Amino acid sequence: MSATYGPVNLIASFGFARRWRRQCVELAALQPGDHVLDLMSGMGECFARIVAAVGQNGYLHGVDFSRQMMERAGSHARQLRERRTTNIALSETDVFQFGNDAAQSARFDAVTCSFGIKTLSTGDYEALAGLLQKVLKPGGRFSIVEISVPSNRILRFFYLFYLNRIIPLIGRLFSGNPDNYRMLGFYTMQFQNCSGLATVLKSRGMTKVREHNLFSGCATAITGRNGS
Repeated sequence: MSATYGPVNLIASFGFARRWRRQCVELAALQPGDHVLDLMSGMGECFARIVAAVGQNGYLHGVDFSRQMMERAGSHARQLRERRTTNIALSETDVFQFGNDAAQSARFDAVTCSFGIKTLSTGDYEALAGLLQKVLKPGGRFSIVEISVPSNRILRFFYLFYLNRIIPLIGRLFSGNPDNYRMLGFYTMQFQNCSGLATVLKSRGMTKVREHNLFSGCATAITGRNGS
């Protein structure tokens, strides 16, 4: 699936995936020298923008459980290292296992995550909040974006029809296997938007938590800080 993930994700978002990833990085308000953790980083689609923001004194750590995704991310990271001196590290592991590593405690100025949370349960939200509290420095920032269900009924109808019916057909064209993409609409409908996660983050003490609607709610984002 990793070979077709990029094109299909771009098509599924009507071409907005790149823009939403850019907004995810911009909303993190990265500064030169920042240490950034990119969760569920996929093929490293956000790496170039993060590296450009943190500069040669910055640090980027990408985490994803998929070996195929990490192989693609590794290729992307090598290309970036050839052009820039930013230190980039990768971990092929579950993000929650990564958080159990004491060496990562209060290490990062910012955490980014794009299109990685729609399959999480409410219990996983609690674990994600705990992870953010652990790995972020006090006052550290987070920015999370995910494909969502628009509130407008007409737009919602056509968008969900597209995700449930058209995307599996596109998946068949790209990979010959529509099953890889058949669940996208189901998970998106189950997820709805970032409001549920925002509620959990606030309850766990995250501050300045703000929700953002992107393209009439076809994607939503959350930003905030770890403590004051």
